[in-house]
Amino acid sequence: MRSAVAWTLVAAVAVWTAGRVFGLERGFPLFPLMAYTPGVAVGAVAVALICGVLRRRAAAAVALLLALVLIALVAPRALGGPSGAEGGSGATVGVMSVNLLFGKADAEEIVALARAKDAEVLSVQELTPGGEADLRAAGLDESYTDDNGDSQRFDSAF
Repeated sequence: MRSAVAWTLVAAVAVWTAGRVFGLERGFPLFPLMAYTPGVAVGAVAVALICGVLRRRAAAAVALLLALVLIALVAPRALGGPSGAEGGSGATVGVMSVNLLFGKADAEEIVALARAKDAEVLSVQELTPGGEADLRAAGLDESYTDDNGDSQRFDSAF
């Protein structure tokens, strides 16, 4: 019974690790589930400890090895370091996102903040036709120019 419990837990960690290592997490729901890999890595350490308590050394060793693999996969994200981007780092782009609360937000304050933060891209959620008109009236069209200094038009989905 103890062996069955130990190896069942190890098998669950092994399936997760294989999916992560070999890129088998294609599509929904597997792709979003992979966000839980740090938690599974901690869980894999717990599985190794459980296997040790159950005195199943082989299962504990396999679980510990799987835990180390998962930790190695998430450590660069957790600790920072090189991103692995090819060709070096690119240009910095200022992005601002705002929720207009269905047109109830202060358009002048949003435009002033976008200018103050030098936002090159402004993403607006809950934009209504009235909110769009308010942003235009607050001068958002004049806030963005192209490389020649010509005014760029503020585009929306409306």
